[in-house]
Amino acid sequence: HLMKWGQFFAITYIFIFLGDSISRRIAIYLKTPSLRKRLACLGFAMAMIVGGLYLESLAIAIIIPIAIFMIFWGNGTIYGLTANHVDKEVPAEHNLASYSFWCFIGDLGAVLGGILVENTHDLFCRGHEGPYEC
Repeated sequence: HLMKWGQFFAITYIFIFLGDSISRRIAIYLKTPSLRKRLACLGFAMAMIVGGLYLESLAIAIIIPIAIFMIFWGNGTIYGLTANHVDKEVPAEHNLASYSFWCFIGDLGAVLGGILVENTHDLFCRGHEGPYEC
């Protein structure tokens, strides 16, 4: 039995919101005094993203919200760690420019990711055609 498309995406968007917003708040307040600790946190964030993308590629509807949560947890962690770093390391007079440049790079990545959706169709769908997927 299929769930209605709108209900499925409403649930998915709740997991997006929770993963991204909670991880940003945690990452902003993390104590990362050393480069090694910052790199470990970034590595964890990247592992969450890669793991979530893998789970999403399985195309099993019940695990999609968990996969999305993982992806956006990683994304939020990266943004939170960056905000933490800018606040601590960039002089106040350059803070706004630094944040603006970082957001520009993040938005550029989102636009490029949106463009690549069509190019990665075969990678994820592998011949599968579903009513709401592929």
